[in-house]
Amino acid sequence: MKIAFRVDSSQKIGTGHLMRCLNLAKQLDRMGHTVLFFCRAHPDSRLKPLVDSGLKSHLLPAPAEPYVPENPYPPHLAWLGVPLKMEIAQMRSLLEKVGRLDWMIVDHYALEAQWQQAMRPYAERIGAIDELCDRDQAVEWLLDSTLQRPSSLWHDRVAKASTLLVGSRYALLDSAYAPLHPAARRRAKPSGIDRIVISLGGAADGALYGLLLQAVRKSRLKHAAIDLVASAQTPGFEALSQLARSLEATLVSDLPSLADVLSRADLAIGAAGVSAYERACVGLPTLMVELAENQRANCEAFAQAGAAIALGQAKALTLDRVVQALDKLDEAACAQMRQAALRVCDGRGVKRAVLTLLPSAATRFGQSVRLRLIEAADEALIYGWQSTPGIRRFCRHPQVPTVQEHRRWMEARLIESGAMTLVVVCEGEAAGLLRLSRLEAGCEISLLIAPHAQKKGIASVAITLARTLVPTATLCAQIDPANTVSTGLFEKLGFEPKEEGWWHQCG
Repeated sequence: MKIAFRVDSSQKIGTGHLMRCLNLAKQLDRMGHTVLFFCRAHPDSRLKPLVDSGLKSHLLPAPAEPYVPENPYPPHLAWLGVPLKMEIAQMRSLLEKVGRLDWMIVDHYALEAQWQQAMRPYAERIGAIDELCDRDQAVEWLLDSTLQRPSSLWHDRVAKASTLLVGSRYALLDSAYAPLHPAARRRAKPSGIDRIVISLGGAADGALYGLLLQAVRKSRLKHAAIDLVASAQTPGFEALSQLARSLEATLVSDLPSLADVLSRADLAIGAAGVSAYERACVGLPTLMVELAENQRANCEAFAQAGAAIALGQAKALTLDRVVQALDKLDEAACAQMRQAALRVCDGRGVKRAVLTLLPSAATRFGQSVRLRLIEAADEALIYGWQSTPGIRRFCRHPQVPTVQEHRRWMEARLIESGAMTLVVVCEGEAAGLLRLSRLEAGCEISLLIAPHAQKKGIASVAITLARTLVPTATLCAQIDPANTVSTGLFEKLGFEPKEEGWWHQCG
């Protein structure tokens, strides 16, 4: 597939929109899909993460002058930097050179149905990443990862046939976070708050960072180590650097991922944007700051879930207010926040989202088949399949695993990064298991069809979907020569026999 993203990043917009698009794009790129970005060259753009990623990008011209719309609809229209007609004309000019897209995904509070309809001639399907729910979306796919958000809020904003991915399980985090989630769940209860991280994202200034840093040093937690995460583009960065040195804080700047920094901390003071889900994934208790009005719903949801303590709006924060909040914290409160945070998300949202971008396929009997990510709740179901007499006779390890062995296998599947274990779904019902794992020579595919779903043409469709998922990889399958049904199926699908029972299909 060829997937384009329309997203901006600046001091006003912040970096969260770009980072979550990058997380999704990197996964698609690793799987062999073509990915490209369209971003406006705002005077204060924060596009370094995109440049560092190496992904292809096209820059829309910088605004010639500050843009103040006469009729600001959507409410964030000024964020576009130019009039909508100019935006559309500039996008069309670039898209004429790019060619037809499978998906155009937009993550921008200034764009809505009118812009999306204008992109129709250039993209097979349109998607949006959004959480404001304040304007119509002419899309086939919408992702809103807001915690505790009911999907019904979107019913009047999108077409009934649209795919809605709503809730924090779809938070688009960097791939480094998923393996840290189970480790955080097993982490022993901290004996105290020894390390604090202050991280406010790309929309904060040095003055706010300085206030929070001074508050920690004036509180009862003044002896804690402090990691202060701020970009070199943060307004007032030089003065903040000096303050950090004088207050013995470690300044962390422009890392590709904060996963290691957050997983070492005992407490965070952070914004209520995309980074809130990163902290939740590693179970980090948080004092949460609302940097902008669009973060309010997230801030309230985290507080209601017990995953954070809301400090309120950044512009209203005082030194005393922050010190009081820090002084009130105790081990019991942090332990409760930790457990609540771990329930927010598991870091696997990107993979869940990627699978929904794939088209479904149909068996020769007209039954719809799709792939979804394996989940912890599938453990008993899959063990039931694995325990069926004779079903594993041609497997590499034909013996039925014990319950404990199966549980360990499941735990490994939930955190794997170089592989994807998927449930084959037919007409809404789980019908099998498909696994793709990286090999030096390509990508190994293994398939198990559930006993009740065999001889229905599901296996061939599942393999075809796997090819769509990793379009450029050489698919490799090791098949017992005695398994004539499988060898016949793979040969029919274009696989060629290689050495020692291996069959290959080039991408």
